[in-house]
Amino acid sequence: MGLFQQMKDLKGVVAAAPTMVAEAQELQAAAQQYGVVTAQAVPALGVPSAAPIDPADPRLAPIQGLSIEMYARISKVAAAGIDRASLLAYAAGLGIDEATWDSASFAWTERMRGDMPLAVHFGNLYRSAAV
Repeated sequence: MGLFQQMKDLKGVVAAAPTMVAEAQELQAAAQQYGVVTAQAVPALGVPSAAPIDPADPRLAPIQGLSIEMYARISKVAAAGIDRASLLAYAAGLGIDEATWDSASFAWTERMRGDMPLAVHFGNLYRSAAV
């Protein structure tokens, strides 16, 4: 996969994550409000839980030294529409070189694909990330 396609895919995931999280949380709240779903049944219906992921969970292990928190922070900058050179300069200021960013950001996207609890966790970190 080419570098520009990876950046396009990253922007798509980053742009979609907060919306997916918000929609899932609204659905969960509505279901609880109307008594349709118990807390135990929510995961069975595929509605992501707002419960935090255990910090020892192996899904949160950094990829090439890039933690999910740092990935969310840099992704938030990327979503602001800055050019690649500015994004890489920002990442470099945080100790992440170009090669690491390119491969680790792709790997984080792949790790989250199909893992709604991890995507929700990322979305929460993304929303609260200070840039």
